[in-house]
Amino acid sequence: MIHYVTKLVVIIVCLVTSLIWCPTITEESEATMESYSRYISRPFIPPLQVSKQDTLCLAQAIYYEAANQSELGKEAVALVITNRVYSKKYPKTICGVVRQSHLVNEKRICQFSYWCDDELRKPIQDVWVQSKEIAKRVLTNYWQRELISTPMHRALYYHADYVNPKWRTEKVYIGKVGNHLFYTDRQNLT
Repeated sequence: MIHYVTKLVVIIVCLVTSLIWCPTITEESEATMESYSRYISRPFIPPLQVSKQDTLCLAQAIYYEAANQSELGKEAVALVITNRVYSKKYPKTICGVVRQSHLVNEKRICQFSYWCDDELRKPIQDVWVQSKEIAKRVLTNYWQRELISTPMHRALYYHADYVNPKWRTEKVYIGKVGNHLFYTDRQNLT
């Protein structure tokens, strides 16, 4: 009964406030109380068409870039990667974005630092499982409300709070999740 009331309240709020978009609510067979309050789909953003390899690339990036972060922190890293896929400035696949690198003074510089590591550490099983679950969920376009309903949904860049990359001064700071600071381009805010 309570899930019908939740759906009705969302519909009424959307109609009364004339919102341009309303959160997508899962079908009753899939729904849990957590999914009503915690996850929404991104408005006007279709789920990415991805291969199994792209899903694996995203799970690895989540794990190696954010294993010590909360679920929200892991998802924020995934958000940057998927936003880059949608951007005209980056490769059009998850693996392409994650593996992007360039040479500086004959040294390979990777967009995602773990990709430049010659030897990746063996994943901790429960964190690896969580990273794979997050990758699968976000690739079907279900995100935590906290990310999607704030400027964080426009994030294209991030770095750990204990480093100060030069590029950060050219970007617009939009938020912090865990120990990662997130940014976007100025034109991405309009």
